[in-house]
Amino acid sequence: MEEDNAMYEKILIDIKNLIRSDPNLKDFCIVPINENKNKSPVLYEEHNLGLELWCVKYVYAYLYKQLFKLRRLLSKNRLIQQKSEEIDKYLISALLIHPEVATFWNMRRELVEYGVINLDIELLLTKLVLSNKSKSNEAFAYRKWIVSKLMKGIYKHDVVSTLALLNQEFTVTEMAAQNSPNNYHAWNHRMWCLQSAFVKHDFADTPMYLNLVFEQLDFSIRWIQSHISEHAGFHYRQYLLKCVLNSCCSVSERTGKIRCLLETFAHIKACDDEGFVQQLLGRSSTCVNRSMVNFILLLLEDLFYFMDQLNELFPGHEAVWYHRRFLIFHILQIAHEYHNVVWFRNVNVSGLMLNSNDNIINVDSGLSDTKYPKLPKYELDAVESSYLYKILLKFEFEHIQGNSLSKCIDAQRELARRHEKWLHFILCFNKSNSFI
Repeated sequence: MEEDNAMYEKILIDIKNLIRSDPNLKDFCIVPINENKNKSPVLYEEHNLGLELWCVKYVYAYLYKQLFKLRRLLSKNRLIQQKSEEIDKYLISALLIHPEVATFWNMRRELVEYGVINLDIELLLTKLVLSNKSKSNEAFAYRKWIVSKLMKGIYKHDVVSTLALLNQEFTVTEMAAQNSPNNYHAWNHRMWCLQSAFVKHDFADTPMYLNLVFEQLDFSIRWIQSHISEHAGFHYRQYLLKCVLNSCCSVSERTGKIRCLLETFAHIKACDDEGFVQQLLGRSSTCVNRSMVNFILLLLEDLFYFMDQLNELFPGHEAVWYHRRFLIFHILQIAHEYHNVVWFRNVNVSGLMLNSNDNIINVDSGLSDTKYPKLPKYELDAVESSYLYKILLKFEFEHIQGNSLSKCIDAQRELARRHEKWLHFILCFNKSNSFI
Protein backbone atom coordinates (compact mmCIF):
# COMPACT_ATOMS: atom_id res chain seq x y z
CA MET A 1 0.00 0.00 0.00
CA GLU A 2 2.78 2.43 0.92
CA GLU A 3 4.63 1.53 -2.26
CA ASP A 4 1.51 2.30 -4.29
CA ASN A 5 1.06 5.63 -2.53
CA ALA A 6 4.69 6.51 -3.24
CA MET A 7 4.13 5.72 -6.92
CA TYR A 8 1.02 7.91 -7.03
CA GLU A 9 2.91 10.76 -5.37
CA LYS A 10 5.69 10.41 -7.96
CA ILE A 11 3.13 10.64 -10.79
CA LEU A 12 1.49 13.73 -9.29
CA ILE A 13 4.84 15.45 -8.71
CA ASP A 14 5.95 14.72 -12.29
CA ILE A 15 2.77 16.24 -13.72
CA LYS A 16 3.04 19.33 -11.53
CA ASN A 17 6.72 19.89 -12.36
CA LEU A 18 6.13 19.53 -16.10
CA ILE A 19 3.33 22.10 -16.02
CA ARG A 20 5.41 24.57 -14.02
CA SER A 21 8.57 24.09 -16.10
CA ASP A 22 7.04 24.28 -19.60
CA PRO A 23 4.79 27.32 -20.24
CA ASN A 24 4.45 26.23 -23.89
CA LEU A 25 2.54 23.03 -23.17
CA LYS A 26 -0.02 22.46 -25.93
CA ASP A 27 -2.40 19.82 -24.66
CA PHE A 28 -3.13 16.98 -22.28
CA CYS A 29 -4.71 13.62 -23.04
CA ILE A 30 -5.33 10.21 -21.51
CA VAL A 31 -3.30 7.76 -23.61
CA PRO A 32 -5.10 4.41 -24.16
CA ILE A 33 -2.40 2.14 -22.72
CA ASN A 34 -4.01 -0.49 -20.50
CA GLU A 35 -0.91 -2.31 -19.23
CA ASN A 36 1.66 -1.27 -16.67
CA LYS A 37 5.03 -1.50 -18.43
CA ASN A 38 7.06 -0.74 -15.28
CA LYS A 39 7.92 2.77 -16.35
CA SER A 40 6.49 6.19 -15.61
CA PRO A 41 2.94 6.55 -16.96
CA VAL A 42 3.49 10.30 -17.38
CA LEU A 43 4.29 10.96 -21.04
CA TYR A 44 5.87 14.16 -22.33
CA GLU A 45 6.96 14.90 -25.87
CA GLU A 46 7.18 18.07 -27.97
CA HIS A 47 5.22 20.16 -25.43
CA ASN A 48 2.45 17.55 -25.18
CA LEU A 49 1.51 15.95 -21.87
CA GLY A 50 -0.15 12.56 -21.46
CA LEU A 51 -1.11 10.06 -18.78
CA GLU A 52 -1.46 6.33 -19.45
CA LEU A 53 -4.98 5.01 -19.00
CA TRP A 54 -4.15 2.06 -16.73
CA CYS A 55 -3.17 4.27 -13.79
CA VAL A 56 -5.95 6.88 -14.02
CA LYS A 57 -8.50 5.23 -11.73
CA TYR A 58 -5.89 4.45 -9.07
CA VAL A 59 -4.34 7.92 -9.11
CA TYR A 60 -7.74 9.62 -9.06
CA ALA A 61 -9.00 7.52 -6.14
CA TYR A 62 -5.83 8.35 -4.19
CA LEU A 63 -5.85 12.10 -4.76
CA TYR A 64 -9.62 12.32 -4.22
CA LYS A 65 -9.17 10.87 -0.74
CA GLN A 66 -6.23 13.16 0.01
CA LEU A 67 -8.01 16.29 -1.19
CA PHE A 68 -11.03 15.83 1.03
CA LYS A 69 -8.77 15.27 4.02
CA LEU A 70 -7.22 18.68 3.37
CA ARG A 71 -10.46 20.39 2.33
CA ARG A 72 -11.47 21.26 5.90
CA LEU A 73 -8.12 22.91 6.63
CA LEU A 74 -8.40 25.03 3.50
CA SER A 75 -11.92 26.19 4.33
CA LYS A 76 -10.82 27.22 7.83
CA ASN A 77 -7.78 29.08 6.50
CA ARG A 78 -5.44 26.95 8.66
CA LEU A 79 -3.11 25.81 5.89
CA ILE A 80 0.61 26.14 6.18
CA GLN A 81 2.67 26.71 3.01
CA GLN A 82 3.66 23.05 2.74
CA LYS A 83 0.05 21.88 2.80
CA SER A 84 -0.92 24.52 0.23
CA GLU A 85 1.68 23.16 -2.18
CA GLU A 86 0.34 19.68 -1.52
CA ILE A 87 -3.23 20.70 -2.34
CA ASP A 88 -2.00 22.44 -5.50
CA LYS A 89 -0.27 19.24 -6.59
CA TYR A 90 -3.39 17.13 -6.01
CA LEU A 91 -5.75 19.60 -7.66
CA ILE A 92 -3.72 19.84 -10.87
CA SER A 93 -4.02 16.12 -11.59
CA ALA A 94 -7.58 15.87 -10.28
CA LEU A 95 -8.78 18.57 -12.67
CA LEU A 96 -6.87 17.18 -15.63
CA ILE A 97 -8.51 13.80 -15.10
CA HIS A 98 -12.01 14.94 -14.08
CA PRO A 99 -12.65 18.68 -14.56
CA GLU A 100 -16.40 18.63 -13.85
CA VAL A 101 -16.02 18.61 -10.05
CA ALA A 102 -16.94 22.16 -9.00
CA THR A 103 -15.49 21.64 -5.50
CA PHE A 104 -11.99 21.22 -6.92
CA TRP A 105 -12.24 24.46 -8.92
CA ASN A 106 -13.49 26.27 -5.82
CA MET A 107 -10.49 24.98 -3.88
CA ARG A 108 -8.20 26.44 -6.56
CA ARG A 109 -10.05 29.75 -6.29
CA GLU A 110 -9.25 29.77 -2.59
CA LEU A 111 -5.57 29.06 -3.31
CA VAL A 112 -5.52 31.96 -5.78
CA GLU A 113 -7.09 34.26 -3.18
CA TYR A 114 -4.43 33.20 -0.66
CA GLY A 115 -1.73 34.04 -3.22
CA VAL A 116 -0.39 30.48 -3.31
CA ILE A 117 -0.57 30.02 -7.10
CA ASN A 118 0.15 32.23 -10.09
CA LEU A 119 -2.58 33.33 -12.50
CA ASP A 120 -0.47 32.44 -15.55
CA ILE A 121 -0.23 28.85 -14.29
CA GLU A 122 -4.03 28.82 -14.00
CA LEU A 123 -4.41 29.91 -17.61
CA LEU A 124 -2.09 27.11 -18.67
CA LEU A 125 -3.91 24.55 -16.51
CA THR A 126 -7.35 25.46 -17.90
CA LYS A 127 -5.93 25.37 -21.43
CA LEU A 128 -4.68 21.81 -20.82
CA VAL A 129 -8.02 20.80 -19.30
CA LEU A 130 -9.91 22.21 -22.30
CA SER A 131 -7.59 20.47 -24.74
CA ASN A 132 -8.87 17.18 -23.31
CA LYS A 133 -12.41 18.14 -22.23
CA SER A 134 -13.32 20.91 -24.65
CA LYS A 135 -16.89 21.39 -23.43
CA SER A 136 -16.10 21.59 -19.72
CA ASN A 137 -18.37 24.34 -18.44
CA GLU A 138 -16.58 24.40 -15.06
CA ALA A 139 -13.22 24.97 -16.78
CA PHE A 140 -14.59 27.86 -18.83
CA ALA A 141 -16.24 29.38 -15.75
CA TYR A 142 -12.95 29.22 -13.85
CA ARG A 143 -11.00 30.63 -16.80
CA LYS A 144 -13.48 33.50 -17.01
CA TRP A 145 -12.85 34.21 -13.33
CA ILE A 146 -9.08 34.25 -13.91
CA VAL A 147 -9.38 36.51 -16.98
CA SER A 148 -11.56 38.92 -14.97
CA LYS A 149 -8.81 39.19 -12.37
CA LEU A 150 -6.20 39.81 -15.06
CA MET A 151 -8.41 42.44 -16.72
CA LYS A 152 -8.74 44.30 -13.42
CA GLY A 153 -4.96 44.45 -13.16
CA ILE A 154 -4.60 46.11 -16.58
CA TYR A 155 -4.62 49.91 -16.73
CA LYS A 156 -7.53 51.41 -18.66
CA HIS A 157 -5.21 52.94 -21.28
CA ASP A 158 -3.07 49.81 -21.68
CA VAL A 159 -4.87 48.47 -24.74
CA VAL A 160 -1.82 46.45 -25.87
CA SER A 161 -1.96 44.18 -22.81
CA THR A 162 -5.69 43.67 -23.24
CA LEU A 163 -5.28 42.74 -26.91
CA ALA A 164 -2.52 40.27 -25.99
CA LEU A 165 -4.84 38.65 -23.43
CA LEU A 166 -7.66 38.61 -25.99
CA ASN A 167 -5.49 36.87 -28.58
CA GLN A 168 -4.54 34.26 -25.98
CA GLU A 169 -8.24 33.61 -25.28
CA PHE A 170 -9.03 33.49 -28.99
CA THR A 171 -6.40 30.76 -29.43
CA VAL A 172 -7.84 28.67 -26.59
CA THR A 173 -11.46 29.05 -27.72
CA GLU A 174 -10.55 28.18 -31.31
CA MET A 175 -8.76 25.04 -30.08
CA ALA A 176 -11.81 24.05 -28.00
CA ALA A 177 -14.19 24.73 -30.88
CA GLN A 178 -12.02 22.66 -33.23
CA ASN A 179 -12.03 19.73 -30.81
CA SER A 180 -15.82 19.70 -30.24
CA PRO A 181 -18.38 20.68 -32.91
CA ASN A 182 -20.96 23.32 -31.95
CA ASN A 183 -19.09 24.09 -28.75
CA TYR A 184 -21.25 26.93 -27.46
CA HIS A 185 -19.23 27.06 -24.22
CA ALA A 186 -16.17 28.09 -26.26
CA TRP A 187 -18.02 30.61 -28.43
CA ASN A 188 -19.79 32.17 -25.44
CA HIS A 189 -16.43 32.54 -23.69
CA ARG A 190 -15.03 34.22 -26.81
CA MET A 191 -17.95 36.67 -26.92
CA TRP A 192 -17.62 37.37 -23.20
CA CYS A 193 -13.91 38.18 -23.62
CA LEU A 194 -14.66 40.63 -26.44
CA GLN A 195 -17.41 42.30 -24.44
CA SER A 196 -15.17 42.56 -21.36
CA ALA A 197 -12.45 44.24 -23.42
CA PHE A 198 -14.98 46.70 -24.88
CA VAL A 199 -16.29 47.61 -21.42
CA LYS A 200 -12.79 47.81 -19.93
CA HIS A 201 -11.45 50.36 -22.40
CA ASP A 202 -14.69 51.99 -23.57
CA PHE A 203 -13.36 52.44 -27.11
CA ALA A 204 -16.59 51.83 -29.04
CA ASP A 205 -16.23 55.17 -30.85
CA THR A 206 -12.64 54.58 -31.94
CA PRO A 207 -11.39 52.92 -35.15
CA MET A 208 -9.68 50.27 -32.97
CA TYR A 209 -13.08 48.91 -31.93
CA LEU A 210 -14.31 48.43 -35.49
CA ASN A 211 -10.94 47.09 -36.64
CA LEU A 212 -11.13 44.42 -33.93
CA VAL A 213 -14.71 43.54 -34.93
CA PHE A 214 -13.74 43.39 -38.61
CA GLU A 215 -10.78 41.12 -37.81
CA GLN A 216 -13.15 38.76 -36.03
CA LEU A 217 -15.63 38.93 -38.91
CA ASP A 218 -12.84 37.85 -41.26
CA PHE A 219 -12.00 35.01 -38.88
CA SER A 220 -15.64 33.93 -38.77
CA ILE A 221 -15.73 33.68 -42.57
CA ARG A 222 -12.75 31.34 -42.55
CA TRP A 223 -14.28 29.31 -39.73
CA ILE A 224 -17.70 28.99 -41.37
CA GLN A 225 -16.19 27.91 -44.68
CA SER A 226 -14.49 24.98 -42.97
CA HIS A 227 -17.36 24.21 -40.51
CA ILE A 228 -20.39 24.85 -42.68
CA SER A 229 -22.91 22.81 -40.66
CA GLU A 230 -22.13 24.41 -37.30
CA HIS A 231 -24.74 26.91 -36.16
CA ALA A 232 -22.35 28.15 -33.44
CA GLY A 233 -20.02 29.77 -35.98
CA PHE A 234 -22.92 31.61 -37.62
CA HIS A 235 -24.18 32.69 -34.19
CA TYR A 236 -20.77 34.21 -33.41
CA ARG A 237 -20.84 36.10 -36.72
CA GLN A 238 -24.31 37.44 -35.91
CA TYR A 239 -23.03 38.69 -32.56
CA LEU A 240 -20.16 40.49 -34.32
CA LEU A 241 -22.49 42.09 -36.85
CA LYS A 242 -24.61 43.48 -34.02
CA CYS A 243 -21.46 44.83 -32.34
CA VAL A 244 -21.09 47.22 -35.30
CA LEU A 245 -24.21 49.06 -34.09
CA ASN A 246 -22.34 50.13 -30.95
CA SER A 247 -19.90 52.34 -32.86
CA CYS A 248 -20.51 55.55 -34.81
CA CYS A 249 -16.93 55.48 -36.08
CA SER A 250 -16.09 55.31 -39.78
CA VAL A 251 -13.73 52.79 -41.34
CA SER A 252 -14.01 54.12 -44.87
CA GLU A 253 -11.38 51.81 -46.38
CA ARG A 254 -13.37 48.70 -45.44
CA THR A 255 -16.90 50.02 -46.00
CA GLY A 256 -15.85 51.75 -49.23
CA LYS A 257 -14.88 48.40 -50.75
CA ILE A 258 -18.19 46.91 -49.66
CA ARG A 259 -20.07 49.85 -51.18
CA CYS A 260 -18.29 49.40 -54.52
CA LEU A 261 -19.39 45.75 -54.61
CA LEU A 262 -22.97 46.64 -53.74
CA GLU A 263 -23.11 49.52 -56.24
CA THR A 264 -22.36 47.05 -59.02
CA PHE A 265 -25.08 44.73 -57.79
CA ALA A 266 -27.76 47.38 -57.13
CA HIS A 267 -26.86 49.62 -60.12
CA ILE A 268 -26.56 52.68 -57.87
CA LYS A 269 -23.80 55.28 -57.80
CA ALA A 270 -23.12 57.35 -54.69
CA CYS A 271 -20.38 59.68 -53.46
CA ASP A 272 -20.21 58.14 -50.01
CA ASP A 273 -21.60 55.35 -47.85
CA GLU A 274 -24.37 57.48 -46.32
CA GLY A 275 -25.59 58.59 -49.74
CA PHE A 276 -25.64 55.01 -50.98
CA VAL A 277 -27.70 53.79 -48.03
CA GLN A 278 -30.12 56.71 -48.35
CA GLN A 279 -30.71 55.85 -52.01
CA LEU A 280 -31.51 52.29 -50.98
CA LEU A 281 -33.82 53.18 -48.10
CA GLY A 282 -35.49 56.25 -49.61
CA ARG A 283 -36.33 59.59 -48.06
CA SER A 284 -37.22 59.84 -44.39
CA SER A 285 -37.28 62.33 -41.55
CA THR A 286 -34.81 60.07 -39.72
CA CYS A 287 -31.13 60.80 -40.23
CA VAL A 288 -28.83 58.00 -41.31
CA ASN A 289 -26.20 57.56 -38.59
CA ARG A 290 -22.83 55.94 -39.14
CA SER A 291 -23.55 52.81 -37.10
CA MET A 292 -26.67 52.13 -39.19
CA VAL A 293 -24.66 52.60 -42.40
CA ASN A 294 -21.92 50.19 -41.30
CA PHE A 295 -24.47 47.62 -40.14
CA ILE A 296 -26.60 47.61 -43.28
CA LEU A 297 -23.56 47.51 -45.60
CA LEU A 298 -22.23 44.44 -43.79
CA LEU A 299 -25.63 42.74 -43.81
CA LEU A 300 -26.05 43.33 -47.55
CA GLU A 301 -22.52 42.11 -48.27
CA ASP A 302 -23.27 38.92 -46.35
CA LEU A 303 -26.60 38.39 -48.09
CA PHE A 304 -25.63 39.15 -51.69
CA TYR A 305 -22.10 37.73 -51.75
CA PHE A 306 -21.08 35.59 -48.79
CA MET A 307 -24.36 33.63 -48.64
CA ASP A 308 -24.36 33.12 -52.39
CA GLN A 309 -20.83 31.68 -52.28
CA LEU A 310 -21.70 29.33 -49.42
CA ASN A 311 -24.89 28.25 -51.14
CA GLU A 312 -23.02 27.30 -54.31
CA LEU A 313 -20.13 25.57 -52.54
CA PHE A 314 -22.14 23.81 -49.80
CA PRO A 315 -25.72 23.07 -50.91
CA GLY A 316 -28.16 21.42 -48.54
CA HIS A 317 -26.94 22.95 -45.26
CA GLU A 318 -29.67 24.32 -43.00
CA ALA A 319 -27.33 26.62 -41.05
CA VAL A 320 -26.69 28.68 -44.21
CA TRP A 321 -30.40 29.29 -44.75
CA TYR A 322 -30.98 30.25 -41.10
CA HIS A 323 -28.22 32.85 -41.32
CA ARG A 324 -29.86 34.14 -44.50
CA ARG A 325 -33.09 34.67 -42.52
CA PHE A 326 -31.18 36.55 -39.83
CA LEU A 327 -29.74 38.91 -42.47
CA ILE A 328 -33.06 39.59 -44.21
CA PHE A 329 -34.87 40.09 -40.92
CA HIS A 330 -32.39 42.66 -39.63
CA ILE A 331 -32.18 44.50 -42.96
CA LEU A 332 -35.95 44.97 -42.87
CA GLN A 333 -35.87 45.86 -39.18
CA ILE A 334 -33.40 48.67 -39.91
CA ALA A 335 -35.58 49.86 -42.81
CA HIS A 336 -38.66 50.03 -40.59
CA GLU A 337 -36.80 51.91 -37.85
CA TYR A 338 -35.44 54.34 -40.45
CA HIS A 339 -38.95 55.12 -41.73
CA ASN A 340 -40.51 55.09 -38.22
CA VAL A 341 -42.91 52.35 -39.29
CA VAL A 342 -44.22 49.87 -36.72
CA TRP A 343 -43.40 46.34 -37.81
CA PHE A 344 -45.80 43.59 -36.74
CA ARG A 345 -43.29 40.86 -35.98
CA ASN A 346 -45.34 38.41 -33.92
CA VAL A 347 -47.19 36.87 -36.85
CA ASN A 348 -48.34 33.31 -36.19
CA VAL A 349 -49.86 31.56 -39.19
CA SER A 350 -50.22 27.80 -39.54
CA GLY A 351 -47.39 26.92 -37.18
CA LEU A 352 -44.84 29.51 -38.34
CA MET A 353 -43.92 31.97 -35.63
CA LEU A 354 -41.41 34.72 -34.98
CA ASN A 355 -41.11 35.15 -31.24
CA SER A 356 -40.12 38.22 -29.26
CA ASN A 357 -36.45 37.19 -29.21
CA ASP A 358 -36.24 37.37 -33.02
CA ASN A 359 -35.71 33.61 -33.23
CA ILE A 360 -37.33 31.82 -36.12
CA ILE A 361 -39.37 28.78 -35.16
CA ASN A 362 -40.35 26.63 -38.14
CA VAL A 363 -43.06 24.00 -37.79
CA ASP A 364 -44.27 22.17 -40.89
CA SER A 365 -47.76 23.45 -41.65
CA GLY A 366 -48.78 20.65 -43.99
CA LEU A 367 -50.06 23.16 -46.56
CA SER A 368 -49.52 22.66 -50.25
CA ASP A 369 -46.84 24.70 -51.97
CA THR A 370 -49.27 26.59 -54.18
CA LYS A 371 -52.10 27.67 -51.87
CA TYR A 372 -51.47 30.16 -49.06
CA PRO A 373 -54.02 31.59 -46.65
CA LYS A 374 -54.64 35.31 -46.92
CA LEU A 375 -52.74 37.41 -44.41
CA PRO A 376 -53.71 40.82 -43.05
CA LYS A 377 -52.17 43.70 -44.99
CA TYR A 378 -50.19 46.12 -42.86
CA GLU A 379 -49.36 49.71 -43.76
CA LEU A 380 -45.73 49.48 -44.74
CA ASP A 381 -45.83 51.71 -47.80
CA ALA A 382 -42.66 53.66 -46.99
CA VAL A 383 -40.64 50.48 -46.66
CA GLU A 384 -42.32 48.57 -49.48
CA SER A 385 -41.76 51.41 -51.92
CA SER A 386 -38.03 51.64 -51.15
CA TYR A 387 -35.50 50.45 -53.68
CA LEU A 388 -33.95 48.15 -51.07
CA TYR A 389 -37.24 46.31 -50.50
CA LYS A 390 -37.69 45.71 -54.22
CA ILE A 391 -34.12 44.42 -54.55
CA LEU A 392 -34.71 42.02 -51.67
CA LEU A 393 -37.93 40.74 -53.22
CA LYS A 394 -36.34 40.16 -56.59
CA PHE A 395 -33.14 38.64 -55.21
CA GLU A 396 -34.85 36.25 -52.78
CA PHE A 397 -37.37 34.85 -55.24
CA GLU A 398 -34.67 34.43 -57.88
CA HIS A 399 -32.59 32.65 -55.24
CA ILE A 400 -35.49 30.32 -54.40
CA GLN A 401 -36.16 29.64 -58.07
CA GLY A 402 -32.50 28.82 -58.70
CA ASN A 403 -32.42 26.39 -55.78
CA SER A 404 -35.67 24.65 -56.72
CA LEU A 405 -34.46 23.33 -60.07
CA SER A 406 -34.45 19.61 -60.75
CA LYS A 407 -30.64 19.61 -60.93
CA CYS A 408 -30.44 20.65 -57.25
CA ILE A 409 -30.20 18.00 -54.56
CA ASP A 410 -33.38 17.11 -52.66
CA ALA A 411 -32.20 18.72 -49.41
CA GLN A 412 -31.53 22.03 -51.18
CA ARG A 413 -34.95 22.05 -52.85
CA GLU A 414 -36.62 21.35 -49.51
CA LEU A 415 -34.71 24.19 -47.82
CA ALA A 416 -35.70 26.54 -50.65
CA ARG A 417 -39.36 25.53 -50.20
CA ARG A 418 -39.20 26.25 -46.46
CA HIS A 419 -37.51 29.58 -47.10
CA GLU A 420 -40.28 30.59 -49.50
CA LYS A 421 -42.87 29.79 -46.83
CA TRP A 422 -40.94 31.85 -44.29
CA LEU A 423 -40.77 34.83 -46.66
CA HIS A 424 -44.49 34.60 -47.38
CA PHE A 425 -45.87 33.92 -43.91
CA ILE A 426 -43.47 35.90 -41.73
CA LEU A 427 -42.34 38.79 -43.94
CA CYS A 428 -45.45 38.87 -46.17
CA PHE A 429 -43.29 38.89 -49.29
CA ASN A 430 -45.46 38.58 -52.40
CA LYS A 431 -43.93 36.94 -55.46
CA SER A 432 -46.10 39.01 -57.80
CA ASN A 433 -44.36 42.19 -56.60
CA SER A 434 -40.82 40.89 -57.14
CA PHE A 435 -39.75 43.32 -59.85
CA ILE A 436 -37.76 46.55 -60.07
